[in-house]
Formats: sequence, structure tokens, C-alpha cells
Amino acid sequence: MSVEEKFYLLVLDEIRSQPDLGTTLPVDLGDFALKFAGCPLDEALERLGERQPCAGGEGFKALPALGPLPPTLDLDPGALRERLSLNLEQDYQLLCREALLNLLWQNRRNAEERINLAKYLRDEWAFAHFVYGLLRGVAGNLGRAHFELYLAINRETFVCARARVERALDLVR
Repeated sequence: MSVEEKFYLLVLDEIRSQPDLGTTLPVDLGDFALKFAGCPLDEALERLGERQPCAGGEGFKALPALGPLPPTLDLDPGALRERLSLNLEQDYQLLCREALLNLLWQNRRNAEERINLAKYLRDEWAFAHFVYGLLRGVAGNLGRAHFELYLAINRETFVCARARVERALDLVR
């Protein structure tokens, strides 16, 4: 399993960690993770440090099972800005969560647009930097992933979220 696919497993885990986000998907996240990794997501995450965390997973070949990108995730930056509520915290969370879903579909351009807008709203918060670190990791840019994850770990105050950022940092150290 490539480091990019390992970062993708972290994207799946973060989607699962977000309240109600996994339930909005057109596929069962657990079944998709099993197809992607070849074992349950928790087992794959426990074995991230190994060369091949699980056997029999399809990796990025499993992506077509997701189907087309939902229209709300494919908005151009102008339409996206019009949709925001002007509640900074709510908009920030929405943008970060939509970036995660775009990463699930491997739509890095849309994910990056959302993350840049979230960072514009609240650059001092950790979530956008964490998601940006995941985006960079999935793209194979480990130097930029490390930079963003380092920013995230220094801003994250929640124990569970810090543990997820630490797991990602372990992939780039």
C-alpha cells in the first residue's frame, strides 16, 4: 500500500469521526473501507506502519464504486461563497467537511478550494490545516503534508482529534 493510500485511509477515518458525515454517503463507509484496504478500517489503521497493512484491498482502484460526485460538492468557488451562511464557525465546519468528501472522491481541486476558503475564515483553527495535510498526503506531497499537520497539531485542543493528527504525522516523520 502506497503512502498516498495510507493517507486516504486517514481520510476515511476522519469522515467516520465527523458527526453524521458518513451517513450522507452513497456507499456504506465500512464496506467501502473493507474493499479499499482489504480489512476493516480499524484494523487497517492499527497496521498503518506496515508496508502492506492488509492483504487483498483494491486501493485507489475501489474509487469507481462511489459513483459520480454529488452536485453540492462540485460547486465553483463563486457559487460556493454564495451558499455560505456568514456564520463563521458553521461555514468553517461545512467547508472542512465538504473538503473531506471531495477527498473521498479524489477531487483534490474542489477539496483545496474549500480548505483555502476555510483557512481564510479561520486560519488559526486546526481542522482546515489537518484536512489540508491529508490532501497533501493523498497527493503524495509529504513535505507540505508535514507542514500542514504540524500547524494542525499545534492548534488542536481536543484529545481525540490530536490523536488523529498524530497518526497522520507518523506517516511523514
